[in-house]
Amino acid sequence: MVDLSQKDSSSVMAKVSSISVPLVLLGSLLIGMPTASAQENPYAPEVDFLCDDNIALVVHPSFDNSYYYYGYYNVVRCSIINNNVHDVTVKISEDWAHTVEGPMVWDSYGYCEDSTMSEEQTIGGNSGIDFCYILTADPYTKEGGITFTATSEVIRYSVAIPCDNCEPVDEPVAVSVLPWITVDVQSRATPESAYDYDTTREDCQKAESSELTLEITPDGNFVSPPTTEVRFEYRMEIRDLASGERVDYRESTFGSIDMDYDSDLVLVAGETVERTFSASWDIAEDTDAYDILLSTSVGIDVYLEYGWGYDWYDYYVDECPAWEGVLPILENPSEEKASGITINLSSPFSGSLSLVSILAASIAISVRRPLL
Repeated sequence: MVDLSQKDSSSVMAKVSSISVPLVLLGSLLIGMPTASAQENPYAPEVDFLCDDNIALVVHPSFDNSYYYYGYYNVVRCSIINNNVHDVTVKISEDWAHTVEGPMVWDSYGYCEDSTMSEEQTIGGNSGIDFCYILTADPYTKEGGITFTATSEVIRYSVAIPCDNCEPVDEPVAVSVLPWITVDVQSRATPESAYDYDTTREDCQKAESSELTLEITPDGNFVSPPTTEVRFEYRMEIRDLASGERVDYRESTFGSIDMDYDSDLVLVAGETVERTFSASWDIAEDTDAYDILLSTSVGIDVYLEYGWGYDWYDYYVDECPAWEGVLPILENPSEEKASGITINLSSPFSGSLSLVSILAASIAISVRRPLL
């Protein structure tokens, strides 16, 4: 006789055992799942990231901003190339101590478009993108080198898979800030009409002097002193009235001319330098047979090596009114002698005197003729 209670107990234990095995397996899986999800994805797709090695930065106050998009200056161009078969999403960032616009679209014509891109860009497999930045800085940013850094980092791939092991890649760009200079000049002269563009020199004595004083104040971002050239020169034009030809100046014949100035000019931004140019002359008195024109000029050239903008120059001229000579009266070689009287045919009275002399000579001959 079979014990029903014992049979039922054995059946229940068998069912529990059959259920326990799948539960144990499921529990093992559940225990392992958090461990698997917490592990980082070891795959790290890479991209090629390139930017300009160096650029020139113009900070001159008059630089037209519209040229930023079309010119060579102030523009950094970058490219990201995805050589993987799947897409990648890249985050783009930059580091610049001054003002930056971008990233912006770099179009097929080679221009930096005035349209900002998103900092996250999805790039298809085996393709790439070009973009650019517009850099600016304060006009008084000192000339020299600054570094601009663009950074790219793959953050996802295959649309949604995060890249846990991808590292950011930096592209440093050497930025050369170009120097610029402007110059303000205040002038005063003695006499006041000398070296004046708007007035004519009133008078010049043959023994006189003139003086020009310049107060020169440069402005700009330059650090290295600009190259300067200072000139103080005279020009004398001389015409011999007898021959009608020009002759060269000779101190022994025409007198002395003295020029006094300092040709050394060192300019520092924001500092005023004063320079005086003094000229004196003493034209010989026995030069009435010549037309003489005397002028003095001051010229200053300033330029920066590798600078942006135009070189600066200034020019002043002091021109004396011409000293006009007198044509000397020469004796006529055809002068004739009659009855011991010398006749100068070049004289306005020579015609009348000649007639009187002839009549007097005729009367004298008649008186002396002997009677027949």
